[in-house]
Amino acid sequence: MPPRSHSAASLEGAGARVLARESQGASRDALALGVRRACERLLAHFGGLVGEVGIRMLLQRSLALSRAAHPWIGEWDPTRAPLDWAPMVASFEGQEPDVSQAAFANLFANLVGVLRRLIGDGLVFRVLHDTWPEEFDPEVLTEKT
Repeated sequence: MPPRSHSAASLEGAGARVLARESQGASRDALALGVRRACERLLAHFGGLVGEVGIRMLLQRSLALSRAAHPWIGEWDPTRAPLDWAPMVASFEGQEPDVSQAAFANLFANLVGVLRRLIGDGLVFRVLHDTWPEEFDPEVLTEKT
């Protein structure tokens, strides 16, 4: 069965569930560290396909898209080496939990969307399943709804 088309809303829902898995609680600090862990996992898993520099550039593009709705995300630059997570973590720590959750969900949906256009649905959802098997179904290569 080929992958079906996914809306931004369904990808944002998947992003919210990913953040819930990566966070060790619902406090500002826990959510900020969960965002970092989720981003680190995305960089590690997709970096093997598009290269470390490539995935960092795609994350930068996704951040730029997310800043339209969440300008407080700040000017964190994931393309700089060595990668400094402090500005990104600080920007999320400064927000109410529901705002952080919505912003990460939006960032996740933007990054997945950029990756889908670059490498295709099938490969993107296989990698997402490898990263978070509880959230992404390997049989149909789609996220849970």
